[in-house]
Amino acid sequence: MTSDLAKADSEDILEFLYDINEDVLFKFLAQQGDDFLESLLQSGTMPDIEELVGHEYDGWSTLPVTKHLKMQKFRKGFLKLDEDFYVGYNSRMVTNDINEGWIYQLDKDGKAKRWRIFDVMPANTNPENNLYPNSLLFDYRTGRNLPILEETVRDFVVEVRPGDPTVLLGKMYNKFGKRFVFPNYFILKRAERISSELEKRLRSQYFW
Repeated sequence: MTSDLAKADSEDILEFLYDINEDVLFKFLAQQGDDFLESLLQSGTMPDIEELVGHEYDGWSTLPVTKHLKMQKFRKGFLKLDEDFYVGYNSRMVTNDINEGWIYQLDKDGKAKRWRIFDVMPANTNPENNLYPNSLLFDYRTGRNLPILEETVRDFVVEVRPGDPTVLLGKMYNKFGKRFVFPNYFILKRAERISSELEKRLRSQYFW
């Protein structure tokens, strides 16, 4: 299937992507190579930030080494703090098979491990990080991430099916000076809504 799609034009690819459900699309993208994912990233559309707010997304990294680092699975959530100020966070998940559930890694107090706080904005409004003008930018340069290496992370995220925010494609970089290095593709699938209790706790702990 992948080799056939590689030879297809963009309209044929888009038709195929719309013909499959969210779970199948998520797993299909997780199996694809960098060239195919890059083509989708460049042709994808910018998600409506408001459609992300209040939701958590299951994440899967396509970089094989992340499995050995126990970072292949993760979860991202999104909040709106002010009228035009959007933020997100990551949760550490147990690394298991893509067909198994997303299970939180827990700290010593039995709470979900959360890390990597980021700001959310259209990439085309941030000239320093406008690699993909058609994407949302997740900018980790918040001053609240430790170790400091986490502050170098930049994510670029698009819809692969225009107007459908349920499955997203992203590309992560580390930025040092003006250089973007160590690219890593990832897939996101909408998981569940953020409860009012969790949102209150997140706001007090990370987004004061």
